[in-house]
Amino acid sequence: MVRGVPQGSVLGPLLFVLSTNDLLAVTDPYCRAIMYADDTVLLTSQKSVESLEINTYIGLNLAVDYCTRHDLVFNASRTKQVTFGTKRDEVSNLPDIDAVTSIKHLGLHLDGDLKWNEHIDVLCQRLSTAVFAIKRTLSVSTEEAALTAYHALFESLMYYGVLVWGGTSAHNLRVQILQKRVIRTIK
Repeated sequence: MVRGVPQGSVLGPLLFVLSTNDLLAVTDPYCRAIMYADDTVLLTSQKSVESLEINTYIGLNLAVDYCTRHDLVFNASRTKQVTFGTKRDEVSNLPDIDAVTSIKHLGLHLDGDLKWNEHIDVLCQRLSTAVFAIKRTLSVSTEEAALTAYHALFESLMYYGVLVWGGTSAHNLRVQILQKRVIRTIK
């Protein structure tokens, strides 16, 4: 192997982290790089729109240059720009990068106004599917098996990221209605 990290190896994740860890220092003055496995997010926050645009542009170019120097592939088609806050319309789009109003990161759907509507819509769809699966489990198995399915299929989805998105009663109500429905089904 000439370059890279062998995929699926025991040391692969550790070697990848060690080989890319200095990206944080490269982008540091302009934006903050947050890395999880092979996924990287560049964040910047500025008081003025002009400073935000400049730091975003420089930070992204530093990251692209870093990838080029270290023989890493920068996938522009998978790179997205999301602007959070009230002045989103004033921020210019980066060249060759898709500007989107929301993005999925680590299983959470983040929208530009941070209202969590899209995340709750997706979550409720997935919870409804789990309710159906639990009903099917109950029809062919015991209440204990349905309860196990509830913990595995419903609760795990419901609790994931709840500390982040669970602060509004309107969102909690939609999820709570689905939870009551599935509990009534099991009992």
